[in-house]
Amino acid sequence: FPFLRDHMDKNGCCGAAELIKLTSYRLLQYHRVIHLDADTIFLNSVDELYDRDYSLIYTTDPNMASHKGEDKLPVQGGFIVMQPSEQVYTDLIHIVMNTEFAKGGAW
Repeated sequence: FPFLRDHMDKNGCCGAAELIKLTSYRLLQYHRVIHLDADTIFLNSVDELYDRDYSLIYTTDPNMASHKGEDKLPVQGGFIVMQPSEQVYTDLIHIVMNTEFAKGGAW
């Protein structure tokens, strides 16, 4: 997809380097992985995040929404709690490689 190739590297703070977050799904030796941006600080214990029975926990970012008041908000990639899965990793790579990347930073 030409748009992905031509624009993703210039998109957001880190461009294509943002995709490194997907490799957290390949840490199969762990039951749960917390992926954080380097500018994240915890003020309390996060132990309970490891005990939750969800395959994915994330926050949203209303400031990145296309329109104010949107129902579907973009995922804030700076804080993601995931259950590693090779299949999910493969599915996400397939989306990145085979789905049109939209201007503004979304698939």
